[in-house]
Amino acid sequence: MNASTKTAARILGSALLLLVLSGAALQAQRDHSWVNGLVFDESETHGVAGATVSLTGDESSPRLREVKLETKTDEEGKYYFKDVAHGDYTFRVSAPGFTPYEIHLYIATDTLTALHVKLRKEAK
Repeated sequence: MNASTKTAARILGSALLLLVLSGAALQAQRDHSWVNGLVFDESETHGVAGATVSLTGDESSPRLREVKLETKTDEEGKYYFKDVAHGDYTFRVSAPGFTPYEIHLYIATDTLTALHVKLRKEAK
């Protein structure tokens, strides 16, 4: 190999390396956020089993307006969402006999958001 061929090979190798690294960086920045937490009753020590927890995407966002994630808490009051796209959401928790809880929040990219909720008994 002559000097110009070696130089061209190095440039091509560097370009390929940059292409691979940029692809890996894009892969790492895919929306892999998580949301989890606990739903408690007024005692703050007992989890509420079977509570409905939902994340609804912002209506004004073309990317999120169709997003509606929903799960139920387990026997200890724990819930978990994975692969949540970043953006603005309405977070709701409801359970029979309790006043529903709702807040608006922003989920950042590649983060874990932990939200613990204390539900209040419904007034009779």
